[in-house]
Amino acid sequence: MKSDRPLVVVLVALSAGYLAAVGLISQPAGQYAAVGPRAFPLVVGLGLLVCSAAIAFQVRDDEQPVPVDWHRFLSCALWFLAYLGLFETVGHLVSTAVFITCQARLLGSTAWRRNVFCGVTVSVAIYALLDRFLGLPLPPGWLG
Repeated sequence: MKSDRPLVVVLVALSAGYLAAVGLISQPAGQYAAVGPRAFPLVVGLGLLVCSAAIAFQVRDDEQPVPVDWHRFLSCALWFLAYLGLFETVGHLVSTAVFITCQARLLGSTAWRRNVFCGVTVSVAIYALLDRFLGLPLPPGWLG
């Protein structure tokens, strides 16, 4: 449990920062909807805080700490930053499919066909849900 303290401190700090940023989201005046633009980010922030607390109070006497693979962590983080940077330009469908495919490989999957299939399937499913059913436009990018 002692080795989890730095992780818990970082997670609580990130959760608190995220919740502080949620407070900066503006609420439109005269809104009649019960759920505003802060609702979902607030739930995510509270979930992060609860998970951080769960890690802090977890009792593990016999488990050895798992070493962090920093190379894999940094690779995943860099792919995520690239995804964020290319999302508007390349578009949702292509960038999300490539991102999921590459993340699956980074996390240990060696089946490229399955990775590509999952990446494309998830990308199209998210597009269909958000753009077609909920009416939230996603950037079309190269395919638009």
